[in-house]
Amino acid sequence: YRFFRLGEKRIPHTMSSANVGAISELIVAADLLDKHFAVFRSVSATAPCDLVFISRNKCYRVEVRSAKLNKRGKACFPLSVKDEGRSDFLALCFPDGRIEYRPSIIDIQYANESDASHQRDKYVLDDSPIEITS
Repeated sequence: YRFFRLGEKRIPHTMSSANVGAISELIVAADLLDKHFAVFRSVSATAPCDLVFISRNKCYRVEVRSAKLNKRGKACFPLSVKDEGRSDFLALCFPDGRIEYRPSIIDIQYANESDASHQRDKYVLDDSPIEITS
């Protein structure tokens, strides 16, 4: 068997592309969670995007693609014309577990982390406010 790596996990090359895609989606979802975003995964195979994350009360759509590097070091991944305009970000998940966001989410990430470190959430239970602090 030929193997490729997703993070520290060795996955047989013979695994179905649907399973490899699902693993890539979960890796990207975990990465976005680690960046303090609220993340939602599609339950429909025909949904217009794979993931949605929220930052500062705004939703961003993410299309995840399993990618690899060609001999010249360029990213290779499947993309079709129908994908155009269906997402705000493309997340390329490489066999070594590296993720590349196009365009970069770095500005959104820093704004979100800043909010998370200074934010106090208020929840209402039985009409009486309860403050939850971290």
